[in-house]
Amino acid sequence: MIQRYFESYIAALTAALGGLDWRGADRVIDILLEARDNDRQIFLIGNGGSASAASHFACDLSKGTADDRDPGFRRFRALSLTDNVAIITAIGNDLSYEDVFVEQLKTFLNPGDVVIAITASGNSPNVLRALEYAGSRGAVRIGLLGFGGGRARDLVDAAIVVPSRNYGIAEDFHLILDHILTQALRRHLAGPPRAVAFLDRDGVINEPVGEHQHVTGWDQFRFRDGAFALLAAIHGAGYRLVVLAGQQGAGKGIVTEANLAEIHAKMVEQLGRRQIPVDGVFTCPHRAEEACSCRKPKPGLIHRAVTELGYTIDFDRSFALGDSITDIEAGQAAGLRTVLLGERAPADDRGVRPDLVIGTRDAVGQLRAFL
Repeated sequence: MIQRYFESYIAALTAALGGLDWRGADRVIDILLEARDNDRQIFLIGNGGSASAASHFACDLSKGTADDRDPGFRRFRALSLTDNVAIITAIGNDLSYEDVFVEQLKTFLNPGDVVIAITASGNSPNVLRALEYAGSRGAVRIGLLGFGGGRARDLVDAAIVVPSRNYGIAEDFHLILDHILTQALRRHLAGPPRAVAFLDRDGVINEPVGEHQHVTGWDQFRFRDGAFALLAAIHGAGYRLVVLAGQQGAGKGIVTEANLAEIHAKMVEQLGRRQIPVDGVFTCPHRAEEACSCRKPKPGLIHRAVTELGYTIDFDRSFALGDSITDIEAGQAAGLRTVLLGERAPADDRGVRPDLVIGTRDAVGQLRAFL
């Protein structure tokens, strides 16, 4: 029984994710950045599971986005109004539970501050009362909502509404939204978007070897002729370098995880000695029959890099460079420009075509105009 319900829940969660209207997220980001830039306060409210989400979001906004290395870093001034048990119970006991948020706002709220309401139903009386008061005081109001938004949708200046009428799924999404928004903010504050070259490893950086075309140890690793010049030219043009290594040999036991880690560490070291820094190496060790999301032509490795690298990626300039059509498919699936390293584009009945094909003999010269 639990297995069937598990499958149904995951299917409903996945469907809700696919049906979410993300357009409101840009407005939410703009409001939060404006609050930070103008030293405004951000208050979060919610009941039950949404109360804990409010605490979580406040933590991620104030601490998770901060650069602890910079003493002058301007932080988000975020505070959850769900965390003071004494004041909440005093207001609830002496006045009413409907007043637990509005009474706190009367103490702290200034015009231009931000109030974020997290509510699945959108109809909690204490949340509605707080939003009405916030509007009367010139605050900016954000709603993370569900169930169509409820009455709260008409009381906020920006809303992201989870397309589900299941409380669990709505609350799942509110935490997902917390992480997406705060991680996006952290990357935005780290500086302007970077152009990235996502590089296949075997065939672009090193020569494939052996019966199964797997490099099983550093003693077998040979940089491809022209690889240093190609990567130096890409880096010199202002691109960050990220390596995508599909290594199903690890899944088959042909190469160990420890050997693979050593190979990549020494590869990065050798490139660094030539002033060619690599920001990350992302590996898919799965066998083809496992049907994972990170094995090319699926774009999972690129998505993983996007979420784990500590900066925003400029997708308009970034590109994927590989020596096979699956590298091209993965890059296109991720919304990147694509470059194929080879003497000519391979025939492909599905109509997959790279934006550029460069030969191995004069790769730098052919790539220069593209960069």
